[in-house]
Amino acid sequence: MLPIPFNLGGFMGIDYQSRMLVVFDGDVVSLLEDMLELEQYEDCSDVNDLIEELELDYASPWYDAPQSEWTIGFSISNPSYDQLLDQESLWWDEFNGYATRLTELFGEGDISLEAHHHIY
Repeated sequence: MLPIPFNLGGFMGIDYQSRMLVVFDGDVVSLLEDMLELEQYEDCSDVNDLIEELELDYASPWYDAPQSEWTIGFSISNPSYDQLLDQESLWWDEFNGYATRLTELFGEGDISLEAHHHIY
């Protein structure tokens, strides 16, 4: 059973989502911190700014989790069974585009599709 968004006493709202992310296998937060040193990202003051600049998304496993616990990648829609079987579907084009973008950003590495909870 999936958790439902709830409100704690009216003063703190905690929301829940599921996200399907195309992710790079590695310490993405450290890679992003290293990228902050590059001249092309000098307008970004922290990892949050860089995530926004690169149009990445993230999933936080619990409310107010530190960035080191986030899963960072590109959000993608849930594929249907038919889309998974049809290697020429538009869904695969989108997935491959995100995989290429991750490789351009972070170098060669394993790319995977993962479902994550996002609590905020």
